[in-house]
Amino acid sequence: MPAARSSANSLPSRVGDTWTNSLGMKFAYIPPGTFQMGSPASEAGRGKDETQHQVTLTRGFLIQTTPVTQAQWQAVMGTGITEQRNKEIPSWPLFGTGDDYPMYYISRDEAQEYCRKLSAMEGKHYRLPTEAQWEYACRAGSTSRYYFGDNENQLGKYGWYSGNSGNQTHPVGQKKPNAWGLYDMSGNVCQWCSDWYRDYPAGAATGQFFVLRGGSWRDGPEGCRSACRFGYSPGTRDGGVGFRVVLDLFE
Repeated sequence: MPAARSSANSLPSRVGDTWTNSLGMKFAYIPPGTFQMGSPASEAGRGKDETQHQVTLTRGFLIQTTPVTQAQWQAVMGTGITEQRNKEIPSWPLFGTGDDYPMYYISRDEAQEYCRKLSAMEGKHYRLPTEAQWEYACRAGSTSRYYFGDNENQLGKYGWYSGNSGNQTHPVGQKKPNAWGLYDMSGNVCQWCSDWYRDYPAGAATGQFFVLRGGSWRDGPEGCRSACRFGYSPGTRDGGVGFRVVLDLFE
């Protein structure tokens, strides 16, 4: 049965439902639930910061099915990838350009500003996902190394990484999605989360770095695992860093 699509006047409330905003940004419904966040000690390539622990999300939410594209950034912020790159060093390369390519060279502060401006435009509450929301949505009920299983030789079917990217980004949504209809959760661009980077399972109200998830076009298989996490300064811009947004349902 094909996935249901909510009408323009209602937001989805079932797994498989999607909703599209006025900019053409598509969102999938993610249900409440409990999962094991992080990785088991036996997982190949795991980092010491991935201590496995149980997390419960009590509310459903909508998450963008792809990273924010260059066209979607332009529509809200009024600038393109070249201007964004030039904020750092104009001689730095561009790693893929076009409306459907993911936006990159984005700092966390700029991603937050995008969410604020988009919220004002749409009259809804858009924001960056929490790290727990990101991993829960990525896993889509799976408990394996990747959301498609443990075999890294299958990664090329689901994401753009160092083994198949040709050293650049690619248009979003070209690879296979996970079980909840999300694309590019492994590779293409790393994605900002709202959390400070810290050791599991304790939280942190402040810190030096914020969380990045998902791996990018330049990362190997280990960096594209569902549990893999990175910490970056909120002002950092990088050719492998973008973001996707969440829409609160206020259930």
